[in-house]
Amino acid sequence: EKCFKLDDGRNLCSECFQTSVLDTEKLKNIIREVQEFYMEEFNMIISLEFPILLVNRDEMKRVSRKSMCRSPFPRTDFLAPTLFWPCCFAGKVLSVQRCIVRDGNIEAQKTWKKSAKSRKTSMKLGICLLYGMSGLETATTLVLEIMHVWLLSKGVKPMEGEAVSGICQVVGHIWRERYKSSNLSDGGNSESDHRLLTLLEMRKMPRGIGFEKGMKAVEEYGLRFVLDEIVSKGKFPSTHT
Repeated sequence: EKCFKLDDGRNLCSECFQTSVLDTEKLKNIIREVQEFYMEEFNMIISLEFPILLVNRDEMKRVSRKSMCRSPFPRTDFLAPTLFWPCCFAGKVLSVQRCIVRDGNIEAQKTWKKSAKSRKTSMKLGICLLYGMSGLETATTLVLEIMHVWLLSKGVKPMEGEAVSGICQVVGHIWRERYKSSNLSDGGNSESDHRLLTLLEMRKMPRGIGFEKGMKAVEEYGLRFVLDEIVSKGKFPSTHT
């Protein structure tokens, strides 16, 4: 089977190559898909005031060391042991724009990009995603990270109690359930996506009290109200169940 080699040493099989995110155009489509998810599920408009960038593994490592914050999700939430956490970033990042394939080698064309300053907190924010992941992996990661950065942009401190990690887990859970339901109703996507979703379910992070409280709160009040409570009080609203 033919393999394709990325510039950071990773290899993609032919099937993985077909579904991989290697340029900004494909990333834009995924961003729109995630924005539609927030709108359709929660009537929530996500206006992106921060950049979402593709980077290779070497740049992810560099940015992670300098990052102003770390993702609240452990590495077990992702599928391959070679992947590194997505992260928020400040400063400049060497971002992958598009790729050219030559003799099985995937050559990434890159440019420097800057983070954006939050209007509310004056913090510089952005999201780095590892390029070469499948569309499903990228979208699943982005759903979680957008919620994380949205909270940061509203002044919520990173890792502030169970509310931040809990609500991000809730949103990720709803995304996965929506994806599974849409697959069952329309015949599904590729076999590769089905396998990836199965692995994601098997290796997802343990759900704690924050997830349980978050689910109850969202079911009772809706996501938007719960987010307002987290932003203003740093905790979930009280529930009646």
